[in-house]
Amino acid sequence: MSTLPEVKNELEMKVLNHVFHFRRLTWKDMPPVSEWVEKHKMADRLAITAHALYDISGKDVTPEEALKVLTSIPRGALETVYKFYKGSLDPHRMFEVSPWWKAPDAATYRQELDEEGAETDEKMDEVEELLTQKFGRQAVEEEKALAQKIVAGTGYAGALKMEEDFMLKAKQSRVDKEEWQ
Repeated sequence: MSTLPEVKNELEMKVLNHVFHFRRLTWKDMPPVSEWVEKHKMADRLAITAHALYDISGKDVTPEEALKVLTSIPRGALETVYKFYKGSLDPHRMFEVSPWWKAPDAATYRQELDEEGAETDEKMDEVEELLTQKFGRQAVEEEKALAQKIVAGTGYAGALKMEEDFMLKAKQSRVDKEEWQ
């Protein structure tokens, strides 16, 4: 199985005798950036760069402290820092997802279920009639009674623990029935 290549999530840059460390901003980081842009009436680039800067020469900084440092840098140098920051990080990975599943209309779905149920009931009636013709009414009634006892005893219909013993017995009973007929 192939693995995804390593993604570069941070950038180290030397600016004015200091080493600046920037991190990749994710979609979760963007709402505070947008609020800053509106609150401080600043350019998007400055807000993004301030939020991305997390360390200056080994000292952790908050976005507010980073903003103070970045505003002291000349505008041309700041634009260069931003371009290097954005250009040096790997592009974001894009994933495609399938569209949402749309549930059918409840009334239509209910009608379809009723129709399927009616078809199933008709088929089961035909099967019961064939079994009655082949084995007789008494044998069919006994099988129904046995099935009802099983359901009452287990609490579920058709739920049995699969064991090798059970499978061997089932195969043997099929063989016995075939020999009997």
